[in-house]
Amino acid sequence: MGSWFDEYYSLCMFQPFFYVTGIALSVLMSGEGRVIRSSLFTMAGGLVNVLLDYIFLKHLRMGISGAALATLIGTVLTFLLFFIHYLPLWKDRRCLRLRPVRHFSSIGRICANGSSEMVSTLALSISVLLMNRLMARIGGEDGISALLIVSYASEFFLTVFNGLNVVVEPLFSFHYGKGDKRAIRRLYKQSFVWTLLNAFAGILLLWICREPYVDVFFDRGSELYELGLRALVLSLAGIALQGVNVYIQCLFTAFSDALVSGVLSALNTFVFMIGAELVMAYWCGESGLFAAQSVAEAATLFFSAYCLWRFRGKYGYGG
Repeated sequence: MGSWFDEYYSLCMFQPFFYVTGIALSVLMSGEGRVIRSSLFTMAGGLVNVLLDYIFLKHLRMGISGAALATLIGTVLTFLLFFIHYLPLWKDRRCLRLRPVRHFSSIGRICANGSSEMVSTLALSISVLLMNRLMARIGGEDGISALLIVSYASEFFLTVFNGLNVVVEPLFSFHYGKGDKRAIRRLYKQSFVWTLLNAFAGILLLWICREPYVDVFFDRGSELYELGLRALVLSLAGIALQGVNVYIQCLFTAFSDALVSGVLSALNTFVFMIGAELVMAYWCGESGLFAAQSVAEAATLFFSAYCLWRFRGKYGYGG
């Protein structure tokens, strides 16, 4: 297995630059109002990745190297589409002209403002590692397999929520900098209602389609199928509530309040998620681990709601 990892990462080690730069340019494009174009560029890379996976693995028999190469090509393609769009050849988009950096303090403030996302990503990696280790001890391979289908569902709906956040976050920043509280209130009401509707629709959709969804991964009627079904049901609340919590964190990031956003992010991932995994695994075993995300997101939502109420006047979205 170690040789597989070496083979895969020897190709994917070049991916982070293209991946991170592509994300940065996609956020910039969304902030300009070109949301559909940004989505199409991102989808193009993903579709090429899927297509090349099929060709390299099924027809060319390239194995793990083929999977890595397909991922790399898809990522580079997405980067190139955004890069070409922002080349200084076009008069209205001269964002990529090379200039010496003069205001390092501004870069520092930008990095500090995005610290909540960094903390969230770092802590998520730690919590996933801890979850897998605990499940390996308690539920074995079957438990880890059941966690996998929960992870797929959670990541899918989180992507949906983040799609909204990427669009509204620069708009909140713009209106806040302009001092237009009326526009902030209107945007807040629309986006928050849309987030709640997505959360409710996510729970409803997963509940209705729970059996067909689990059936994709496991044979119907098997013990693993029943385990996967139980894992999904226990995680439903957490999958939905994570979108609301992430929206609130992005809201404070948009207002350049890195402290509140970072505290909420740290509470969610470092405190509640890791704490819920340890406590719930001790009290309820395998089922407790499946329900840990729901417990952690519910606890985070309490503090998120308090921060929304506490700062409603300061940032102008209340009233």
